[in-house]
Amino acid sequence: MHSARACLLATIVLASSAQPLRAPLERTPDTACTIRIAAAGTETMAIYFVGNQTLAMDGKQEPGYEKLVQVLQPGEAMEHTTMFHHSFVARSGSHQFRAKISAWANSAEQDSKTWPYKLMFRNIMSESPHKPIELKHSTNGYLWIEPEQEVWHKTDVRHEFVLRDKNKRPKLSVMLGHLAPPDEL
Repeated sequence: MHSARACLLATIVLASSAQPLRAPLERTPDTACTIRIAAAGTETMAIYFVGNQTLAMDGKQEPGYEKLVQVLQPGEAMEHTTMFHHSFVARSGSHQFRAKISAWANSAEQDSKTWPYKLMFRNIMSESPHKPIELKHSTNGYLWIEPEQEVWHKTDVRHEFVLRDKNKRPKLSVMLGHLAPPDEL
């Protein structure tokens, strides 16, 4: 009994003298932005936070991590403060439309003043029949994202991207915004 208490006490002492856990990064304009996601079609859209894309690629985050953020009704939008490298998955109420979106800082010095952010759009629909996503990235700029493929776009604040299904019906709109400096939060 005495040796069990000594072992427990040694464990507590070791645990309390260990390095403290690394504090999460503070949300500042250098580490975060706002993301606005809207259900652009006629279906509800469930929005899930799926974690840090970089940590997941490096094997430092559970690959199946998901947290429901909000279920958007048709025409409804949400705005969320997000750290760079964070990802979201959108799933339509019918589950026939699914996409992954990640927000990043644009680190390219030559154009980061014009386009401070990058967005990654990934088509996560792998089943048959083939379900490409159409991305409307400007007034008259469109491109197709094939299943299991992704597209990266540099962007400025309040530039709207619209994701459409294979029949060109709007499903989701996404845009980023600047995070207010800490003294204004």
